[in-house]
Amino acid sequence: MTLEDPEYPSNLKDSDAAPAIVYVLGSAVDMLRERNAVAIVGARRPVPAAADIARGIATAFARAGWVVVSGMAEGVDSLAHTACLEAGWATIAFLGSGVDVTYPPSAKPLRKEIVRRGALISEYPFGMHTNENRLRRRNTLTVGHSRALVVVQSATDGGTMNAVRAAERMGKPIFCVEPPPGSENQFSGNAELLKSGRALPVSPRDAVTAVLLSVN
Repeated sequence: MTLEDPEYPSNLKDSDAAPAIVYVLGSAVDMLRERNAVAIVGARRPVPAAADIARGIATAFARAGWVVVSGMAEGVDSLAHTACLEAGWATIAFLGSGVDVTYPPSAKPLRKEIVRRGALISEYPFGMHTNENRLRRRNTLTVGHSRALVVVQSATDGGTMNAVRAAERMGKPIFCVEPPPGSENQFSGNAELLKSGRALPVSPRDAVTAVLLSVN
């Protein structure tokens, strides 16, 4: 799709991150024009509490008719995609590779299900493999296509913070989970975001309402 294509992702097109061309693979191409999309991101190795929270928040948004957007990475990203699909709703995965490339390899079953019931999207042509810069760029597009960013778990030096910085640059509302007791080290990024006021606290119980209030 090009920027002139009527099916080009609506939110992404309105952001300052929109590529001239995107490649899409999946059955739910119409969902790319759904304005109510939320990015849910986090650590590749979340603690059990964070994994439960990721699933809970994604399920809540899916049941409310929001499209969950993430990066199909191991951990929080994949948990959010899976929860959305299990709730019977479409999900969109932005990739740091061509849409015909499976990365990470462990995501092969999830990738197959997203193609069947959602959509994969990338600015990179077929056959292109990922690298660190492309993954960072993937994070930027994920945020660009969302109305708000939800951080489930991140360290201060985690890759998730790239998405946070992109959201700040684009003026997107940022929410994050409060660190569970005893998990402060794994949630140091969350703690910093909340302490500095760069993000607002959120939980599965109030996530949809909090985001709605921030974007309306």
